[in-house]
Amino acid sequence: MTITKIHVIHKTEDIQRYVPAHLADSFDVSEWLVDPDLTNVQGSPPHHWLVINDEVVLKDQAGIDAADLAFNTGRANAIIEQFSDKRSIVRAVVLALVDILNDRATDFNTLRQGIEDATSLASVQAVAAGITPQNDTITPIQARNFIRARLDNLEL
Repeated sequence: MTITKIHVIHKTEDIQRYVPAHLADSFDVSEWLVDPDLTNVQGSPPHHWLVINDEVVLKDQAGIDAADLAFNTGRANAIIEQFSDKRSIVRAVVLALVDILNDRATDFNTLRQGIEDATSLASVQAVAAGITPQNDTITPIQARNFIRARLDNLEL
């Protein structure tokens, strides 16, 4: 069963929601735009929108610039607040790097032991084939996720 949703936007405050259509009558139309026409703002983020005379329009360039500044400042503050304890961040980064180095060292030691124990090229190849290949590079997103995982598990 699919629930039909409508878009409601408060006329004077920066509040908007998607709500089930059957709740449309619960919004006072003197305060809310219920399922408004958004063709004037299509493709623009909501913080660029403005309600004038019951119509959703784009802010002027100065308004867009101010809205972007406020939006980005809010995002930056949220990120800073999330990671306010610098020592925890450094510890998480170090733990992530140690984990990566340990994975590589384990692979290297397995290969070295396989070479020492080898009686033929085939036995060396068998040891090498048993090592799970590691990525040569780590993307910034992988690094971020790796560090976040360590930060989440960090005991302060």
